[in-house]
Amino acid sequence: MYCSCPQVLLLEAGMEEPMIADVPAAAPMLQQSNVDWGYTTQPEKFSCRSRPMGGCNWARGKVMGGSSTINYMIYTRGNPQDYDEWAEMGNHGTLLFHFYS
Repeated sequence: MYCSCPQVLLLEAGMEEPMIADVPAAAPMLQQSNVDWGYTTQPEKFSCRSRPMGGCNWARGKVMGGSSTINYMIYTRGNPQDYDEWAEMGNHGTLLFHFYS
């Protein structure tokens, strides 16, 4: 039987989140650990000046649950203009509906 409903495959890299990840105050201990990809930003003239090579740490979760696991459980929704632009490009669907729900 064929289902015409949208289907999504979500791929995440890394291990199950450690129990300590449930404690928002522990977020600094998880950054730059084995559950963080260890990215840094490009050097900037007026920010992160005390950091080695002038780049800020950019916490990105390498764990099931993604970055919200290691950044104080904060998540960010997409920008509505991005959804509008994707629709103009022919990608019609219900993504914007999920943004507002």
